[in-house]
Amino acid sequence: MDVRADKSAICLVMPIFNDWAALPRLLDNLADAFRGSGGTLDIILVNDASTEFEHFQIKNSATHDVISEITIVDLGVNVGHQMAITAGLHYAQQHKAFTAVLIMDADGEDEPRDAVKLVAAWRNQPDHVIAAQRTKRSESLIFRVSYGLYRAIFRVFTGHTISFGNFLLIPATLLPSILSRPELIHHVAATLLRTRLPITEVPTTRGRRYFGSSQMNVPALVTHAIGALSVFSDVLFSRLLIGRGRRLAVRHRKCCCCVSSLFHNTCFSELGHLGNQLFDITGCPGLGLDLVLRIFDADESRCDALDLDGGVPPRQGCAALRQ
Repeated sequence: MDVRADKSAICLVMPIFNDWAALPRLLDNLADAFRGSGGTLDIILVNDASTEFEHFQIKNSATHDVISEITIVDLGVNVGHQMAITAGLHYAQQHKAFTAVLIMDADGEDEPRDAVKLVAAWRNQPDHVIAAQRTKRSESLIFRVSYGLYRAIFRVFTGHTISFGNFLLIPATLLPSILSRPELIHHVAATLLRTRLPITEVPTTRGRRYFGSSQMNVPALVTHAIGALSVFSDVLFSRLLIGRGRRLAVRHRKCCCCVSSLFHNTCFSELGHLGNQLFDITGCPGLGLDLVLRIFDADESRCDALDLDGGVPPRQGCAALRQ
């Protein structure tokens, strides 16, 4: 079957690093899940320089009523998950004909039944990117806490909320604009946020690996988070500069207020001493006080802070002068 003539085909891109043992089971589950959907799957397996390659028979694994073709793209060196996905997307764009491209892992954690949900959501919204939103995760508590911290940090430094990963579907009409983004090799999900394309999220549950243990641990998550932040590097640095500027402005304002208050209180005290000298010359206890009030336009309650001579309380002296 020539998949290039099958316009109803969905191209499925799966990066693989030493997960070959899970493929036969995954392909069978995909065939069962998509049987009766009215379309076919054209699968691209991106071999990210696996060190434990276990060969399987492609012809025997292809279920021809659902899976029309399986292509293995071998990368010369290990480039990581995000770059492997990008390589698979570029290969699909150049060599395949399809209506949409679906990205999922090959270890079983992205469940085939949820892939069917993404396709169904896309058929209702054909101009949207459809992303799987995890409502329940199967990782350890430490990893889940670290993942929540990563999302919080991403929200603070970029102003965006990232609630999906690599399990998503991209319509064929939107793929060229996405592939034009150079930051795609660093983080696929963050790049989609940066493009501002419409994204619809579908609730899914993360499954368990068919074989082996997950390669995504806390150190790998830190690298993943750095890749996501690098997509918004200009926004990140702008926010840091603005935040730094605000702190400097607050410090400057506080400093100015302190200097102004110090100057104000010093002048007020000095004028109080001047009032005492005027009392010695004129014998009028309110003259110096009135001078202070007129210069500072102060309330008379502040007069109690002055130590004026003459035996007359400051407020009485001020009132006597004004009468």
